[in-house]
Amino acid sequence: MAKHAQSRADEQHERLELNRKALHALIAGDSASGQAFTQTSGMTLTLERIVINRTTQAPVPYEGSYGVARLLAKLAETYVGGTIIVDGHIVGVRGALGIEGHDEPIDLEATVGMGAQLSLRVGPSTSIRALADAVRVFDRQVHLAYTALGQDFELCTQGYNPNVQSPSDIVPVPLAQNVLVGAHLARTGRYSRDAVRCTAATIVSLPMDKDHIRAADDYRLCTALSPILSFLTDNTLHMRGGDPYATPRMARMYVWQQTDPSRCGIV
Repeated sequence: MAKHAQSRADEQHERLELNRKALHALIAGDSASGQAFTQTSGMTLTLERIVINRTTQAPVPYEGSYGVARLLAKLAETYVGGTIIVDGHIVGVRGALGIEGHDEPIDLEATVGMGAQLSLRVGPSTSIRALADAVRVFDRQVHLAYTALGQDFELCTQGYNPNVQSPSDIVPVPLAQNVLVGAHLARTGRYSRDAVRCTAATIVSLPMDKDHIRAADDYRLCTALSPILSFLTDNTLHMRGGDPYATPRMARMYVWQQTDPSRCGIV
């Protein structure tokens, strides 16, 4: 029994060491040393942020003279031919970014969430630095776009919108799919309107290798990283204007677990 336990401990230690090397390779942008990715795959980063008017400190709605729709329309001038239209409304732009210091362009897609959150997806790439640089370039483009509109916006990187007292403060983007999603979530649990209107996600997607053994290793790496990334990215000042000291540390995850518990939570 002791020998079997020692064997399991050694196996676990070896797996943790492989995960550590793979994580180091990701951060270093060196896929070869950690064998984390093949040449045709890579990591994808999705960063969803809440658009805030710095002058009024109010969330920027989708519609209106200077809403997120106008911001996307201005960005569409940069991504010619990459405009995404749904139900007659502009809901996003897509294209590729040439990043200084990186050989390959980074694919990009920026779309609007149900509560007018701006969701940016960049990748895939084998380099975390390339993804981070792509985010910085896009943020600069957003800055130029809202400045051209005569506005001063902020992309708020918090798990729950800190500038609302109630989800009723947020008017959903007028799409048929949003009506269906809202109706479905309203039957699945608590905080459905909070979840879709007031929260913002950070998602890191790693590829699964075709080989089932490598795929299992990739899955273990994701499992090891999930709680760490959730703790680091799911932050908020307060919920619904409440006491910051009474706000749960991982507010977005708490809201979604109460709304859709069967599919939400740490892997």
